[in-house]
Amino acid sequence: MPKVLRVLSVLNPESQELDEIDTFSLEIQTLLAALTGKPSRHTLEHTASALGKIGAPAIDPLLASLKDANRRVRNNAAWALGKFKDPRVVEALIAALKNPDSGLRNHAASALGKIKNSEAVESLIEALKDPDPDVRYTVAEALGNTSDTRAVSALLAAFRQRDTSVVVGAHRFFIKKGIRGSEDVLIEALNNTDYQIDMVESFLNCRNSKLEKAARELAGKWPNARITPSLAPEYPVWGSGSRRKDMAPIQPALPRGRSERFPSASVS
Repeated sequence: MPKVLRVLSVLNPESQELDEIDTFSLEIQTLLAALTGKPSRHTLEHTASALGKIGAPAIDPLLASLKDANRRVRNNAAWALGKFKDPRVVEALIAALKNPDSGLRNHAASALGKIKNSEAVESLIEALKDPDPDVRYTVAEALGNTSDTRAVSALLAAFRQRDTSVVVGAHRFFIKKGIRGSEDVLIEALNNTDYQIDMVESFLNCRNSKLEKAARELAGKWPNARITPSLAPEYPVWGSGSRRKDMAPIQPALPRGRSERFPSASVS
């Protein structure tokens, strides 16, 4: 960890060493080394940011890392590529959505969600059918962060099918839509997922009394739980992103099925 932190300090934008192109190769390799093993989210985020500040010279080594024999290196490289808008990156991440490794598919979807390139929307929509619930969760989250009409239609269709992974992953998107009758589907998803803390916080602060009540009831069952609602800007507000054509009541196409539960996402 000290070595990584030292390298990151060298890559401070105010440092003149960033202008020394001949030092990039060593710095990139040192930063890539931080992607091995199981780095913390904090370390991974700062490493990715440092690679992003280097820019184009870091892209090829990261793309090569997508084919590394070490699964963690592949996954973390995909995650770090989310700092780049380069078309080569988008193309490689789209291809990774079809990789046999579900972890790589998951991290590729996360990266594409950060890049927000319209060229990836159709591939992400197709990935909503991924057999792995973690991947569907991440894909839904990525699509929920775009205003692309194709993404909106695909998410609403999955919502009507009560796909728990999709509903949970894009729950902020659905809260912003504020569609009449959708609260029951959101509450059902809350009770059938392991991603409950994030949803509870969103429900508590979305200004929908029904969702807030459900969140309070669930949190009340947790030992030592403290509920401190805060109308902070980062929380979605009920109906804040709705359009008239999206306001029709939700009528799920399928009856309530077996609960789908899945483990928390990992960045490694």
